[in-house]
Amino acid sequence: MRAECEGPSKRFGGPGEVDTAAPEAHRPVRLGSLARSLAVVATLLGLATFPLQLITTAAPVLGEMRWSPLELVTGILAGALPLGAMGHLTLWVSLAAFGFVFVYLALVGILVAVVVRPSSRFVLITALLAGSVITEDSFLRFDSFQRALCGSDSMAACGQTIHAGLWSAMLLSVMGVLIAIAALETIAAKVLMTEPA
Repeated sequence: MRAECEGPSKRFGGPGEVDTAAPEAHRPVRLGSLARSLAVVATLLGLATFPLQLITTAAPVLGEMRWSPLELVTGILAGALPLGAMGHLTLWVSLAAFGFVFVYLALVGILVAVVVRPSSRFVLITALLAGSVITEDSFLRFDSFQRALCGSDSMAACGQTIHAGLWSAMLLSVMGVLIAIAALETIAAKVLMTEPA
């Protein structure tokens, strides 16, 4: 049994729904129609950055080049890039590639969830996890790639060889929008549930 939520519908063009058959403390909140549309648009914008060359590298060996996350990940996995062949830096390269893959898989998961089963809790948790991966200090500064590009485990010897501020800002904006949509929808539904009939 589901109850329509006036709060989320007013805020996001609902109706938002709460599954009243579940225990009250664990009733899932589903995104309203406008919230779902906004989440889909935000997620697609985030996924669209995957093939865009938003990352600049200035490694001594390769010189200054522009890369997309797609080119970096596929190049590393295929061993086509110099940094993919450095055996003693395999761990750093793998961690960096995992960061990219995790962020985009999270976006794919959010898109599927919003279309199939638009749970605000899933969107909120997944966007928070992906945002934390982007903002985590070593990933934001791309220490893993920088170590691999300069061929050294010492960051002092590497310097700043990767500039990905635009990519990070765009993805963090997408995650922020998704978090805001899910959080506001959840809050509105919970407030409605506590109001007397």
